[in-house]
Amino acid sequence: MDKVPTEQLRPEGTPLPGVLRCGVPMSMMMRLDATDFIRRSGAFVDRQLPQIEVWALNWTADDALAAVQDKMKVEFDRPTRWTLNAFQVWRATKSKRVA
Repeated sequence: MDKVPTEQLRPEGTPLPGVLRCGVPMSMMMRLDATDFIRRSGAFVDRQLPQIEVWALNWTADDALAAVQDKMKVEFDRPTRWTLNAFQVWRATKSKRVA
């Protein structure tokens, strides 16, 4: 194996990136046409966005309900299950995006 010239080595003695161990500098060029990927991923997002919105609304409503119940436990003097369950979440759907 040929020795790598010292100008192509790092201070610790390992070859610089892009330099083969035989000391020959390496160059590479690559082209990528991403138009089809962008078009298909856009269609995927358009199809999935309603379901993602439903999940986000329902998870947010669940978090809000839990926060209200936690606050009731702190503010009320010995709240009953009846009191804690006084609030409910109406789930969002794809056709009705309200929670």
